[in-house]
Amino acid sequence: MGGIDQPGTKCTVTEEYNGSSWSGGGALPTAKYGGVAGGTQNAAIQVSGATPSATRDPANFLYDGSSWTTTIPLNYGKYYGAGAGSVDTYLAYGLAPQPTKSEAFNGTSWSIQAGNITPRESGGSTGTVNAAILAAGKAPAACTCTEEYNGSTWSAGGALGTARYWLGGAGSQTAMVVYGGRSLSLAPHFLDSTEEYNGTTWSNSSAAIVGRNGLGAHQAGSQGSALFAGGGTVGGNPAPGIVSDCTEEYSVTYVKTVSLSS
Repeated sequence: MGGIDQPGTKCTVTEEYNGSSWSGGGALPTAKYGGVAGGTQNAAIQVSGATPSATRDPANFLYDGSSWTTTIPLNYGKYYGAGAGSVDTYLAYGLAPQPTKSEAFNGTSWSIQAGNITPRESGGSTGTVNAAILAAGKAPAACTCTEEYNGSTWSAGGALGTARYWLGGAGSQTAMVVYGGRSLSLAPHFLDSTEEYNGTTWSNSSAAIVGRNGLGAHQAGSQGSALFAGGGTVGGNPAPGIVSDCTEEYSVTYVKTVSLSS
């Protein structure tokens, strides 16, 4: 939902994926980009972001599978953030201009929570309100920091192999996959590299077909079955550059080793 289209305009477009093709859904009440989202196709939440009239808009919307409705706004309007959870229990965090202020949604209201350790924006995220994760981001340069939230406090996790921001993430706190992003120290700046997290350390995985940055912090799926859609294929600044309509599906092949008795 939302984002920046090819002319560079904030949009209200919503699209739904059925596993093979995309179709149009209900339009957002307000055009915006740089927000975060969570939930499922028929029960989604879109949190904050930048609108044509406001750089940091606190408004949030709920989706029922066909249309969006406005819900309770955040305490702080923010953008380029991260989030985890569902329409009933959602955690928004790592959001500029309050990059260490987290807020939790209980389906009725938002409350201020413990802030993450390293101030940053544009990190990858996934998880739940009581088991969230924030990977990499811009702090103010691209970083490798990972932080984990247990419902009350943040703690440091394992460092990524490649510093990046504007990346996508999917999975859980103990089984996350991140893909793409932007790196100012590597060429090209729009990355195709993929990393997996086991709750302690990160390891490299298969590279994507199309390197992209400007991805939503929280993409869809699990570590073993993820979906990465949209983004930019040329490193623009601050916008992601040439907008991509590319969709890629990520899957992991598990190999089980067994011992055979004689």
